[in-house]
Amino acid sequence: MPSSQPFVNCHTHIFNSSCAPDYYLRMVLPPILDPFANTIKAFLDKKTTRWAMIGLIKVATIFDRERRHAFERYLRFITVGSSASQREVFLGLIEPYKNIPDARFVALTLNMDHMSHFPSNHAPINSQLAEVRELKKQFPDKLFPFVSVDPRHLGGKDLLAWLKKYINKDNFFCGIKLYPAKGFFPFDPRLYEVYEWAQKENIPVMTHCTRSGSYFIDPIDRSAVVPNPPTLNDKDDVMGPIHKRIAAVLNDKKVKKKNASWCNLFTHPQHYLPVLNEFPRLKLCFAHFGGSSQVAKPDDPGNPAFLGPNWFKEVQKIMEDRKYVNIYTDISYTLFDEKAMDEIIEWYKGAIEYEAKKTEKEKQEDLKLKRPKLYERILYGTDFYMTEQELPERFLLANAIAKLEDRMDQISRINPAEYLKSEYYSTPS
Repeated sequence: MPSSQPFVNCHTHIFNSSCAPDYYLRMVLPPILDPFANTIKAFLDKKTTRWAMIGLIKVATIFDRERRHAFERYLRFITVGSSASQREVFLGLIEPYKNIPDARFVALTLNMDHMSHFPSNHAPINSQLAEVRELKKQFPDKLFPFVSVDPRHLGGKDLLAWLKKYINKDNFFCGIKLYPAKGFFPFDPRLYEVYEWAQKENIPVMTHCTRSGSYFIDPIDRSAVVPNPPTLNDKDDVMGPIHKRIAAVLNDKKVKKKNASWCNLFTHPQHYLPVLNEFPRLKLCFAHFGGSSQVAKPDDPGNPAFLGPNWFKEVQKIMEDRKYVNIYTDISYTLFDEKAMDEIIEWYKGAIEYEAKKTEKEKQEDLKLKRPKLYERILYGTDFYMTEQELPERFLLANAIAKLEDRMDQISRINPAEYLKSEYYSTPS
């Protein structure tokens, strides 16, 4: 029998190109073109000049497949994101779901104000959030946005006070978004009050967790990567391995020159353990299940070696660790990859078996702590519009329904209802 809970896409984006910094393209351009990043972005933002610039960039990246792929990703971003407003982007998102009348969408805002020291005239995070707030008024039963939090913006009590302006009884925003690869560690002590409040109020937190995406652009010596970065609890034993991992990066001259590699330090799944040890009931979702490349090849740790082991398996370990109560994941972006989806379906079957093998004592403890079952902690999401480079949204939805079959109801309706549940999210009566 179908669930009465609404259908929810738990991972989407609606910010447009005006929210991206002028220097954003430095992340994907060949170094020789870095000085022209601002100008190129301005051209790409204009449809009339975009196609000529596309040809130039493709020629410049023809022998650099990694950068070419990154540029094509940015091109998809800019094609959809060049819409006049976030409202236009949102309308493009909901159109493929017109046959699902109760569909809801979690829109993850993104603070891109601190990716570099370079000046920029983009719309800062407060402007992005103000536009989303107005959009929420127009679509109160469709749009459920999360607030992007960065400890370099504000910290401690100031950050929490700012956050409470958006997540409150007015029910405009209902969750918190983290994107550490932009240049901070999840265990940054400036986030302490935010985590403490989120755990107390049962507010969902969503964090990027894949070895790709956007990242901090400046040299490593301008980042938070130092031998012994400040943390929530210096006495936590898990900081030992983290310090070794950081030292490996700082001692590797080649990796230090590749932001796309060393910025993965910020996002490593194990770097959330200091947070979870301090706040074991924090409702935290590791988006993308570690990333499609990791899911499709679960025996491949990935490179560089110090960033191993496999992140798909690392997320599983954290989800299975009984010290932590509310650890979730989602299939966003990853769902475009058929092999990765096969692995996730096998994991789902294993999660059912895992629950069946629990002792009666473990089952009673789960009930007491209100710990969801393992298969109840995976969420449907697409990562619109980042996935446009792979497949249009309508195909991702159709493929997910076909692939997940009777599991779709659990993943897109039942599980999201529990993940989103808090004082600041309205569920059907």
